[in-house]
This record gives sequence, C-alpha cells and structure tokens, in this order.
Amino acid sequence: MVKADGYGLGADRVAPALHAAGCRRFFVATVDEGVALRPTLPEDSDLYILDGLMGPNTAALFDRHRLIPVLNTADDIEIWGRHARTNGGRRAILALDTGMHRLGLTPAEARTLAG
Repeated sequence: MVKADGYGLGADRVAPALHAAGCRRFFVATVDEGVALRPTLPEDSDLYILDGLMGPNTAALFDRHRLIPVLNTADDIEIWGRHARTNGGRRAILALDTGMHRLGLTPAEARTLAG
C-alpha cells in the first residue's frame, strides 16, 4: 500500500524500494496516484486503484497507464465488464465490504453477483 504519497514518505521512492525487495503488487487510492506512480515502477509491477473506476469515462485511462481497478460497486462491475468485452478482457479485482463500511460490495451484492 503506497497511497497518500507512500504515507508521506514519497511513493516515488518507497515503491521502487519495495520492488527491489520483491514486491510486485502495489495499491494506491486514486487514478491520479496511479498515473503518477506508474512511470516509477518496472513492467512486472501490478498497480491497483482502490477507488474503482469513478465512472465509465475512466476505463480507457486504466488501460493507457496499465492500472488495475478494484471494483467496489455493481456499477463498476458492469462498466468494467462492458469495457473488457470490447477491449480484449482486462484484469480487475473485486472488493468486499468486510464490515468497516468503506469501499466494497455488501454481502447481499456479493451473493447476487455469485448468482
């Protein structure tokens, strides 16, 4: 987790050091943080955005900067699914609200999605 500028330590310094130590998965809060951090990370790094898509117009931005969305809502899932079908099927991960009432699908939404 290197959001909030690496918690004030400088994500552009912290993330490469973590990569050198073996980390390959990085999480930031926003698309802006991801766009800023992407150039500092080697190609084998995955960069996840916790805030999700923030609407249908950001999906192409995720592709352009090789960012991976954390899908938090049914709308995120629908938008990303449509985008992936049109653009060759890109990865994403799902967030489940574990009871802290932050981001993520509720248990009822997860059951509906599971089918």
